[in-house]
Amino acid sequence: MAGGEDAGAAKRRTWTNDALIDAIFVHAPFSVALYDLEGRVAIGNEAYERHFGIRLADVPADFSLFTDPNLADAGVLPLI
Repeated sequence: MAGGEDAGAAKRRTWTNDALIDAIFVHAPFSVALYDLEGRVAIGNEAYERHFGIRLADVPADFSLFTDPNLADAGVLPLI
């Protein structure tokens, strides 16, 4: 265990981290998504789905952030 903490403390710390991630990510009122190295949506929250008007399950399998024509037109691809 890190720093000599017992198994109970490690479990509580893990639960706390999971709860924090859940509270920030899943329940955030604003759009949040994580993309994989290929530029595909790995996970997103409900606000992301509302913002883009598409369920994550319906995002085309071949969609990539790196080939999105909207981002190319906006000139932001070099920033990603």
